[in-house]
This record gives sequence, structure tokens and C-alpha cells, in this order.
Amino acid sequence: MSPRPVAAVLLATLLLGACVWPFGKKDEDQAEELAPQPVTLHVTNHNWADVVIYVLPSGSRIRLGSVVTGQQVDFVLPPDYTPNGAMSLLVDPIGSRETFRTGTILVSPGQRVHLVVENQLSTSNWSIIALQAATAPAIAER
Repeated sequence: MSPRPVAAVLLATLLLGACVWPFGKKDEDQAEELAPQPVTLHVTNHNWADVVIYVLPSGSRIRLGSVVTGQQVDFVLPPDYTPNGAMSLLVDPIGSRETFRTGTILVSPGQRVHLVVENQLSTSNWSIIALQAATAPAIAER
């Protein structure tokens, strides 16, 4: 075989590979961007007792974990823990009959809920921290 047909086949193979490669990569990147981001829960415990945190999606009760007195813990909530973007939280101090339940919290994927458990449970509070700047839509400047 002469060098000319071999070079033509080699060139065609390289061109075909160059045309296909970037398109597959973009599809993978788009799939990662479209995957739902989990909601995170940051709990600060100011209560004198250790507390157990539950998430209440659609009426069921799922234990997330415990938070020691004076400590802070982050929990990652999978998308099925926040169906339709709604959830409630239940705080159950260990050794106490008193509990604290939030009302319905409406969240979007990627948001962060900050729950502060106070010594008097009725004064506990929560807030939602906005999406990170990296995921927020860019504002065009003129």
C-alpha cells in the first residue's frame, strides 16, 4: 500500500474523532448540570440537651441524625426528602417529652436551610439561605 492512501485513512480517522469528541462531552456536562442539587440542612444546637433531627416529607418521619449540645452539624437531604419542594423538621431533645416542629418549609434544589435549636424549644427558628452565587443566573451588564 502506498503512503498516500494510508495518510488519507489516518487523516479521515482523526477528523472523524475530532468531530465526535466535543459533542459527547457537552452532553455529559449538561446532564450533570440538570441533575437536581440536594438541599442541605445546617443545625446549630443551643439547647442544653443533645437533639435528634427528623425530616417529615409527606407525613413520614425520617431520622437524619443527632446534634450534640453546643455543636453544629450539616445534613444533605436527597431530593426524595423534599417532594414538591416541601418538608417539615422535627427536633426531639434526648430525655425530654417536649419537641419542636417547624411548619412547612418550601425549598428549591441547592438551597440551604439553617435551623437554630434554642434552649427553650418554642423560640427555635429556621431560615433559608439563597442559592449559591455560582448557580444563580448571571445578570448582563450594559
